[in-house]
Amino acid sequence: MAPSATNDGHQGANGQTAKRPIKIAACSGGVYDRKRAIHDMAKNEDVDVITGDWMSECNMTLRGSDKRDRLAQKKMSSGSTVVAKGYEPYFLDELDPAIPHLASRGIKIAVNAGASDVHGLALAVKELIMKHGVDLKVGVVDGDDVTDAVLDLYQKGETFPNLPANKPIQEWGFDPVCAQCYLGGTGIAECFRNGADIVLCGRVADASVTVGAAMWWHGWTRENLTELAGALMIGHIIECSTYATGGYYSGFKDLKGEDTDMGFGITAKGGWQAEFHFYLTGLDIAEKAAMIERQTKALMGDHIKRFSCLKFMVAGNVPSDPQSQEEATVDMRIFAQTRDPDLLSGNNFVDSDRGSFARFCIENLLQGYPGSTMAPDMRTAIGRPFFEYWVSLLPQSFVNETAHLPDGRVLDIPSPVVTREYAREQPSYETDSPANLKKFGPTTRGPIGWVVMGRSGDKSSNCNLGLFVRHDDEWDWLRTIMGTKQLRSMLGKDDVGNQIDRCEFPNIRAVHFLLKDHLDRGFNSTSSFDSLGKNLCEYIRAKHVDIPNMFLERGRI
Repeated sequence: MAPSATNDGHQGANGQTAKRPIKIAACSGGVYDRKRAIHDMAKNEDVDVITGDWMSECNMTLRGSDKRDRLAQKKMSSGSTVVAKGYEPYFLDELDPAIPHLASRGIKIAVNAGASDVHGLALAVKELIMKHGVDLKVGVVDGDDVTDAVLDLYQKGETFPNLPANKPIQEWGFDPVCAQCYLGGTGIAECFRNGADIVLCGRVADASVTVGAAMWWHGWTRENLTELAGALMIGHIIECSTYATGGYYSGFKDLKGEDTDMGFGITAKGGWQAEFHFYLTGLDIAEKAAMIERQTKALMGDHIKRFSCLKFMVAGNVPSDPQSQEEATVDMRIFAQTRDPDLLSGNNFVDSDRGSFARFCIENLLQGYPGSTMAPDMRTAIGRPFFEYWVSLLPQSFVNETAHLPDGRVLDIPSPVVTREYAREQPSYETDSPANLKKFGPTTRGPIGWVVMGRSGDKSSNCNLGLFVRHDDEWDWLRTIMGTKQLRSMLGKDDVGNQIDRCEFPNIRAVHFLLKDHLDRGFNSTSSFDSLGKNLCEYIRAKHVDIPNMFLERGRI
């Protein structure tokens, strides 16, 4: 039986009796995370609360837009509205086998899998509970859907400057269709305090489920700022589940095969997108790619103006004296976006005068580059809808957060009374008192990733990049060589000239960069292979610098 929140303890914040530390297991860092995680934690581990994050910019846009579409289409004669099922159904698959263990062991759970239909998810969860014949009470936190408020302000001329580039929304070129704000943990805590075993949320911030659980357990209020700050940091660390226990780890080779069980904005319809692939083999890859681009654009003629985005890109390179045909083959991707669905329609393939992306790409096959070969699956050349995503700030006074308690009562969660308005941007700086690089002795030219680990990832179209080392002397070297100018040099052709902010975390020997508006609009609409910004770090770690031999003698990562 999991321990309850009534343990004896010592005098803590605000004079209340402090409990032992709460044990929280984060079991989902995304909508497709490991299916068995909730069950395994509930059955096998000594934990108090299980948390999970199912929300991303991808499903926020998809579920939110789908909800608004169905609301518009399904008005009934009585004047009532049929609400779309906009929650994440994968959560139900993961929760189902865990329910008996949650009930028998007294473990609570808080998740944001409600997406854009948290009350619909609550009904589905209650059906599962009835199926298992157990007594678990469900609480719901809502208020994250701020579409009506945002659209009203938008019509009145509010500029909603976006965070990556500080541009007004009027320059976006798209009409907003839905908007969600990021709620905190107070509503979650209230549900737990009032008897909920399972708390379901829409878009709360990634760490809010952890913060809310800790607030309930320790009896914290919004005035316990230091304690809440600690919970916020812990929540962000464990939120992405296996990211904190060995996943996405640049030192992965040290795992030695032990990697199969690692523990645990505003949306607009952007248009349609498609892509076509060729395989290029052997010599003269650049010339072959240039030939494809020339021929394809010539076929497009005036239709080329109908594309909002058209890119020709080659992935990979052929090594000298390749040892197999696969080694000698690279992928060429033609990526297209448009607001005109006919241009990417399969129906137009037989009537190319109307313009057909797939026909433009394929018609030069027999007069193309030597070895001209297309990818056999042409389904990617048929258009699919994509969404644009706009990140901005909304005054908290426009948010109406509520906690729906198991007994049917609804509590208003007021906005914080004690607030402070911070600058939109953190200070950026280069290192103080750089080290004399000569003191590190002889060097060898090689990839910086031989001695430097790191991670990168997206937030909207911004990309965060963190680089860190294992020893103190390596930290002096890293902070000295890795300035903003050095990073731009490493980015090479990928440096688009946008703002880059830099800061340091000396206690973890890390240099951190924030690359503003680097990811071509972000996950939902990007033309880049690196849609989540995860591979930027691995690209930078492959760049060559002069590395002190004394570091290399300790062993390469």
